[in-house]
Amino acid sequence: MSVETMTAWQFYITKRKSSQEQLTISLQLRSGTNVDGHVTTGQNLIAVEFENGSRQIHLGTEDEDAMAERARENDWLPRRLASVLGSYSLEVTSATATGLETTIPQLEVGEQFYFHYILAENPFRESADYPGESDISTWVAVTQSKNRLERAWQQQLQ
Repeated sequence: MSVETMTAWQFYITKRKSSQEQLTISLQLRSGTNVDGHVTTGQNLIAVEFENGSRQIHLGTEDEDAMAERARENDWLPRRLASVLGSYSLEVTSATATGLETTIPQLEVGEQFYFHYILAENPFRESADYPGESDISTWVAVTQSKNRLERAWQQQLQ
């Protein structure tokens, strides 16, 4: 499996002041695009798939289960959020027909929050393993953890 293009954006946020704020970050298709997406999920993944018969794109990020696991490990997510993320009482990222939107939960001073978006694109093609189905290479490409993205980034720096 391979993809023609893959880009990842990693966001590292540290709360510095006690003021209340509401930060929402989204990655969306440009308005006027006549391609609608549909949600595709997987283990630890929330994604949106876009197809137009010639190109296939997936835009994905970690779901709340993956974030809950990182919160339990205090890995760029406060431990206090682990239970609400794991029980789906707190939705951090939502998928729309045009992309993903992430709302940063209220943080206490000194707390950290991390999330990422991954975009993968290929020419549209049928699956080699399942005739009549789409190739899943772009879906697999956006199913990456924080640790895996960080390791890839470190390898590029060497």
